Amino acid sequence: MCELCDGRLMYGFDYLGNTCGNKKGSVNLESYNVRYWQNPNQVYRSGVLSDPFNLADARSICLQDCPTPSTTNYLTWVCDYPQGPINLTMDDWAGRNYDYYDLLSPAQKSSSINLTGPCYPVLFQSTNCKTSLTSICFSLNFPCFLRDGIVMFQYFLQMA
Repeated sequence: MCELCDGRLMYGFDYLGNTCGNKKGSVNLESYNVRYWQNPNQVYRSGVLSDPFNLADARSICLQDCPTPSTTNYLTWVCDYPQGPINLTMDDWAGRNYDYYDLLSPAQKSSSINLTGPCYPVLFQSTNCKTSLTSICFSLNFPCFLRDGIVMFQYFLQMA
């Protein structure tokens, strides 16, 4: 049996250093065992060969399941765990698709639009790849994926 059987190898760490799927961290993540990379800019940069940024250094969070991007012309967001002035339980946060952008102050909304949190836009559909979520099209119709992602990205840029 491995030495790190508490889930660190299986599920990874969130932005606070907690192990996904573990209730012993600073946040109880027992039912949150899916790792999701929040910042689309960091995910993009990790795929650019000339950029030294590594996906292992990207900001991630533990979720119960994949966040769902909007099917209309508005953005959905994955926000940090509901702590501090955000008055939501973890269950309420998950029930809102991890999105409390509407509860943020104007300064926090501006910070989120600039990709510095506490919320990050969901620009692409993702799927669970053994507890880590990756942005891919469910049908693997790559042109469709690009078109839908570009539409949401263009809408995001209009907000900035």
